[in-house]
Amino acid sequence: MELSVKSLLSSGLLSTAHVERALKACAETGGPLWRHLCAAAEMSDEELCDIIARAADLPRCLPDDLVAVDVAALALLPADLCRLACVMPVRLDAWDALVVAMADPFDEAARAEVEFAAGRPLRVELATERAVREAITRLHGDEDAPGPQYLYDDDDLQELFAAAEVDDEDILEIVEVGITAEPAPRRAVG
Repeated sequence: MELSVKSLLSSGLLSTAHVERALKACAETGGPLWRHLCAAAEMSDEELCDIIARAADLPRCLPDDLVAVDVAALALLPADLCRLACVMPVRLDAWDALVVAMADPFDEAARAEVEFAAGRPLRVELATERAVREAITRLHGDEDAPGPQYLYDDDDLQELFAAAEVDDEDILEIVEVGITAEPAPRRAVG
């Protein structure tokens, strides 16, 4: 999934100056580019979301679409992951793929994490961060409530590191054996 400056400018609602101001502000202060685009172009997040959806050829998920979320879909993703990835499960489609509303569908790492957690393919619809966060709060409780800041707790990380160290030792052993082993004798071709 890709979004280019050229496709954003083709909407006619954003100018080169808007994009340049947004990129400069993003570099100076950080944060998501879309927030800076909203400020630079003096438009609402819903308007910008419509432009991005058209430019990236993405289906749009409106705030009203997040009112009637399917309970089976909601159960597929933990609340913490929904908060971290700013994603809301909406429904299962006819092919059993999980349809999600996502504020940043261009974040490939977040998409991969969500797809892995769901255990099924994703179909992503673009929504504003505000709409997704409001749905998360309504369905999972207040996002300011204390909770984990990371997807893995310390015990999980210790297990992952231990497994990685074992894998590294195996790989090093194979490499060392390959380096010190006598080369196989060559057979004469004749």
